[in-house]
Amino acid sequence: MFRWVPHQADVHVWASGSDEVRRYLAFRDRLRASPADRDLYAARKRELAARKWPTFDHYAEAKSAVIEQIVRRAG
Repeated sequence: MFRWVPHQADVHVWASGSDEVRRYLAFRDRLRASPADRDLYAARKRELAARKWPTFDHYAEAKSAVIEQIVRRAG
């Protein structure tokens, strides 16, 4: 993962066909298709954004459980 701080952009890079590519595309597609999961994820991100975090990695880890729930539902 590369972070471009001046523009607040994160770029994730994986090998073509990797399991992570499949998982993130399934997650994206589920958010597009399910208003309930989209709302769940948005609420979690808002809750976490209101907190102070030692590092960005702590924030990312805190939202991983809800991401995993949504990925499982995506199949």
